[in-house]
Amino acid sequence: MSPNLTLILGFLLGFSIDVLSNTPGMHASATTLIAVLRYPVLRLFVLKEELGSKDVSEKSLGMGAFWKYTILLVLIHHTALFCLESFSFINWLLLLVKIPVCSLLTLLFIFALERINSKEDAKS
Repeated sequence: MSPNLTLILGFLLGFSIDVLSNTPGMHASATTLIAVLRYPVLRLFVLKEELGSKDVSEKSLGMGAFWKYTILLVLIHHTALFCLESFSFINWLLLLVKIPVCSLLTLLFIFALERINSKEDAKS
């Protein structure tokens, strides 16, 4: 997927969540940030030559590279989202609890989806 299309889709995904949850711009900015950082973060863990023809999955990137990439992007997304949500660092202890707990829950969902996708690939 091209970087421009990634940016547009990231913004539209976040904007649709904002419209449905009445959070003006918070999700749109966090998902657009992730869309901007997607390729630089991916290049931290995967060689540029290997990146061209692969999709981003545990099977194609390898377990270690995929989970490092995923954990970093999820932490960046949740940090941006919750900092925008609180709009201050007055209650920073709550932020220090919300970010890792919500990130862990998100990573569990991603793990479950990866298992489902790997079982579907094995059947085909």
